[in-house]
Amino acid sequence: MKDYCFVVSTKPLAGQEENYHRWYDTQHIPDVLAVPGFTSARRFAAEVEGETRYLALYRIKTDDPHAVLAELDARSGTERMPFSPALDLNGISAVLYEAIGPEQFATGQEGSQG
Repeated sequence: MKDYCFVVSTKPLAGQEENYHRWYDTQHIPDVLAVPGFTSARRFAAEVEGETRYLALYRIKTDDPHAVLAELDARSGTERMPFSPALDLNGISAVLYEAIGPEQFATGQEGSQG
């Protein structure tokens, strides 16, 4: 099986940060990780052009990434994987990257969860 990184950038609607984070951490990430092929997720924040944008990195292990993303798409926005009203649907971007080399670690850092 091949390794992939699914990179998703999102943002909350103005004034909805608390609801957005609660939904993302307690509902959305578990929903995504329930899709076969997704193995982990981690979120990040950055200031971009005066607003906070959020990035989620999802690891996928599969021989058919298009089938994994098709299943994610089929579930997204449904009762099975609802979107939060706090999510800015116009502020979403997503890109799938295929690993092209082995994962490398700093000396003594193998498996570190830092």
